Amino acid sequence: EKLLELLPQLCLREPDSLKWVARVREEAGELLEHALRGLADTCALAETVPEVWAKYGPLLEAHQHFGQHLQEAIRAGWDEAYSCLRAFDKGRLPGCRYEDKAFLERVKAGRERFLKSVSLLATDYFFQPTQAIREEGLTMAPMVSAMRGLVADLSQRFSQEKLRRGLLDFSDLEHDTLKLLENPQIAQALRQQFREVLVDEYQDTNDIQDHLFRLISKNGENLFLVEFLVADIRKFFSRFFGRR
Repeated sequence: EKLLELLPQLCLREPDSLKWVARVREEAGELLEHALRGLADTCALAETVPEVWAKYGPLLEAHQHFGQHLQEAIRAGWDEAYSCLRAFDKGRLPGCRYEDKAFLERVKAGRERFLKSVSLLATDYFFQPTQAIREEGLTMAPMVSAMRGLVADLSQRFSQEKLRRGLLDFSDLEHDTLKLLENPQIAQALRQQFREVLVDEYQDTNDIQDHLFRLISKNGENLFLVEFLVADIRKFFSRFFGRR
C-alpha cells in the first residue's frame, strides 16, 4: 500500500535521488571492477611475450585507462557514466605475426570479454541520460496514478474474496506469519523449538523471509546462511525482484 502511494511521486523525482539509479550505479561498478581484473590478467598474459605486447600492449593499456576513467565517471554520476561510455573507441588490434596462434586467440578473447562488459554497461545499465529518464517519468506519472487506483481496488477485492472463501496465498503466508512472529511471546515459544536454523540458497530469499528467519533464531547465533556466488554478474538484476 505504501509503495502504491509512492509510485506517482517517484515518477516526478529527480533520477539521481532514486534508489534504483543508485543500485544500477553500484552494480555497474561491480561489473566494471570484474571486467578490469580480467583485462589486467589479459595484459599480464600478453606481456609474457614481448613481440605480442609490442603489438597489442598500447591498445590494451588504452582500454585499462578507459576503464579507470569510467570507474571515476560512475562514481561521479549517471550522466557522467553515460557520456563516458558514448565516447569510448574500442579501436582495432594491429596484425601480429607471432607463431603461436592459440596464444594470440587467448589474448584476443580476454580483450573481447572486456569489450562485451563495456557494451553491456552502455546498453543495459546507462542506456539513456537522466533528462530522458526525467521526461519519461513526467509522461508516466498520470498513468501510474491511474494504475495505482486500479491495483488498490483489485487488491481490496481480491483480499475480500480470499477471506470469503477462507483461502491464503503465498504472500499471505509470509506477511501473516511475520505479524504473528512480531509478537515476542509467540516468537520466543517458536524459537525454543529449533536448535539450529539452516537456510539453503539464501541468495534467493527476500527481505520478509530474511526477517522471519531471524525472528525464529536466537538473535542470529544459531542461524546459518548458505549462499552461492553468482557467476554471471548480469543475474545481479534479480535483486530488483526482491532477491539478494
